[in-house]
Amino acid sequence: MRRSLSAIAAALAIAVTPVLVAGPVHADTSGCVTKSEFRAVRKGFNMDRVHNRFDTAGRLESQFGGYKSREYRACRHPRYSYVSVTYHHGRVDSKSAYFG
Repeated sequence: MRRSLSAIAAALAIAVTPVLVAGPVHADTSGCVTKSEFRAVRKGFNMDRVHNRFDTAGRLESQFGGYKSREYRACRHPRYSYVSVTYHHGRVDSKSAYFG
């Protein structure tokens, strides 16, 4: 009797334990930006959200007043391509890219 109660308790504990599922991964490439990742970024996104989407923080190009311009490495032909995002007070103000 005691053994069956233990088995039932163990089965119940397993049944009610929440299953941890990984959330959707935004960036499928590490350290570079694809066209689809670039298209997913919209005006008004905050910088952290963009960096999570791109899976990289890029590098600071310039900073003045409340503006920051960051450059990111493109996955396709990185030597001949660029991805640039300008932030105003931490939110996307404009973006541009060329995937050569």
